Amino acid sequence: MQNNRCIPQVGNVVRATAGRDAHYYVITNVKTDDDNFVYIADGKQRTLNKPKLKNVKHLDFLKKIVKMEKMTDKKIRAELHSLNYPQSEPSTGVVEAVKVEGE
Repeated sequence: MQNNRCIPQVGNVVRATAGRDAHYYVITNVKTDDDNFVYIADGKQRTLNKPKLKNVKHLDFLKKIVKMEKMTDKKIRAELHSLNYPQSEPSTGVVEAVKVEGE
């Protein structure tokens, strides 16, 4: 992915390319006065109440924008789950019974 040098917007889905959160997808939460920095949240370690300040040079911007109105940490986690964990399927909470031979 190339680093799309665009003006950051609240709700941009981005991929972190540097730091402890490298290779994870996050959402830009709050725009700062400086267009070189944004606050990011992933809904788990970086919540809406405690977002991380990140340099836009360390982010790859996707074309996806999420509406941040009435957004919660749970909704952010759900929005980013398929991007951060592409092979896993959401749990249905149902456990299948397996018949063991000899019983």
